[in-house]
Amino acid sequence: MRYTITRIAVIKFIIVFSLILVVIPVAHTYKISRKIAPEEVDITTIPNTIGPWHLINQNTDMNTQESEFLDKIVKRTYKDKENHIIWLVVAYAPDQRQNFSLHVPEGCYRSAGFDVTSRGLFNIDTGERHLAAKRLITRRKGRIEPMHYWIVMDGKVVTNHFERKIKQILYSFKATPTQGTIVRVSSPTSEGEISRAYQLQTSFIKQLYLNIDPKLKKYVFGT
Repeated sequence: MRYTITRIAVIKFIIVFSLILVVIPVAHTYKISRKIAPEEVDITTIPNTIGPWHLINQNTDMNTQESEFLDKIVKRTYKDKENHIIWLVVAYAPDQRQNFSLHVPEGCYRSAGFDVTSRGLFNIDTGERHLAAKRLITRRKGRIEPMHYWIVMDGKVVTNHFERKIKQILYSFKATPTQGTIVRVSSPTSEGEISRAYQLQTSFIKQLYLNIDPKLKKYVFGT
């Protein structure tokens, strides 16, 4: 009799444990797929005048690939009185939990046939805090385009590759959307003017930080 009760108890335990194994993934899947409307983000409200630079061209169209993983993108050209050009690209994705879709420039430029050289991370002093940005130099058929870029996820700057991967794993278990933004500042230059181009870009980034709306700043620069 004692053997029979023990056997029944074991069978019940197995059944309950099996149900738990089935329910947990279902509940987890429901949790992370449940839609919670994110705060409205309008990256087109970035100022047309940023310090000495003035907007001369804007494009918000997305190609087929971009439209699959981005919600909005702004591609702008700014020029100062000395005809220095700055290219600003801001791409926004509303949810980074299950499809970490912010494509870094290294991959995009290499796939377009550019030679890409990393200059590592560079801390930009915005006047209020330091911004960790990555420096690249891209080259193709005589075109030289040095750049800075940084990534913001859930209001935090995560440009560092290792840190970003850790955050992505953690964010994949969140019940609410994890918003992501990638910002790229670049300019055309010659081989001997690369250092000067970086200086102009750094100045532009500082002015952007000072002039951007505070509500939008946390998505573009983090907190």
